[in-house]
Amino acid sequence: MCVSVASDPTHCGGCGVPCSGGSTCVTGACDCPPGQALCAGVCTVLATDARNCGRYGVRCGTGGVCAAGRCACAAGVTSCGATCTNTANDALNCGACGVRCATGRPCAMGVCR
Repeated sequence: MCVSVASDPTHCGGCGVPCSGGSTCVTGACDCPPGQALCAGVCTVLATDARNCGRYGVRCGTGGVCAAGRCACAAGVTSCGATCTNTANDALNCGACGVRCATGRPCAMGVCR
């Protein structure tokens, strides 16, 4: 059986050299589809991947989302350092970042109760 090592994803660039992670064989090299990049062996969209936001290995914090290659907090939550939190009910960030409720006092609607 003849194969083209320039375009066959199971023999890319040489016999028995497979492409993986959603990549395809283009002119003898494994490559991701347009708009994607190979990150740890998997094609990923750097514009929206919260584990590879904007470039390989950039992780958005807890509760964060990746939009247009930049980490941001989802709607309804606030960025407090490296964490996205809902300041309406977070006893460590009640009403604003760094405002802590006394031990045993809950935060409700952004006010320590």
